[in-house]
Amino acid sequence: MTYGFIGLGHMARAIIGGMRRSGTFRDAVILGAEPDAARAAEVAETYGVQVVSAEEVMARAQTVVLAVKPQVLPGLLPTIAAGARQGMLIVSIAAGKDTAFYEGYFPSGTPIVRVMPNINAMVGYAAVAVTGGSYATAEHVAAVRAVFDTVGETFAIAEELFSAFTALSGSSVAFAYRYIDVIARAAVAEGFDPETALAVSCAAALGSAKMAAESGIDPGTLVKMVCSPGGTTIEGIRTLDAEGFDETLTHAFEAVVRRDRELRG
Repeated sequence: MTYGFIGLGHMARAIIGGMRRSGTFRDAVILGAEPDAARAAEVAETYGVQVVSAEEVMARAQTVVLAVKPQVLPGLLPTIAAGARQGMLIVSIAAGKDTAFYEGYFPSGTPIVRVMPNINAMVGYAAVAVTGGSYATAEHVAAVRAVFDTVGETFAIAEELFSAFTALSGSSVAFAYRYIDVIARAAVAEGFDPETALAVSCAAALGSAKMAAESGIDPGTLVKMVCSPGGTTIEGIRTLDAEGFDETLTHAFEAVVRRDRELRG
């Protein structure tokens, strides 16, 4: 199997790195098209990617991953769609563009699979949404999930939920980073050195995520378990409530969903 990537930015490199670290795709032929020569050379040297033109990617690869920004697509797709071959699988990781958008460019019958990873793919802990278009079979979706399982955990969801998934996974990681940063900076203000404060903040967040994922206890109950009556944590929770913490996060989530739908048009 030959895989092709059009665009070799951060996310493409994370995916290729995951493939190379896995047993399944370690020896796969991977082609890459990238206009930035320095970036292309770095990916070629690091991951053994054959750097070629986008046209050659389309001519040789059985599975092609479109790893470019959404605004690039209208200029790119007419050119590469002309080189689509029967049996080729097209995968897109671009935000805000549904499978019907791609089906409008590629020949009828071309299977399209839409994927929404997040930046945590760079460390192998992405949450990844996957859905198939009109011509994608369960086998196509499974094949794509196998690739993206090398950089995290995949979830097969209905396409109408992709805007919400963008907020739930794609953008929420920035909210989590913001939380980690704020807590660390608050600790520095109390006398911690920055490196220790950040390390502790990260460890606490990582452990909390692990507890929520693996303990079988719902997050609301976990909050109550940490809060002793009249204790320190409950005072912090009361302050979060008074400052509208839940409402602010909900509004941020809704803003992401709204913007994703605007981009989709």
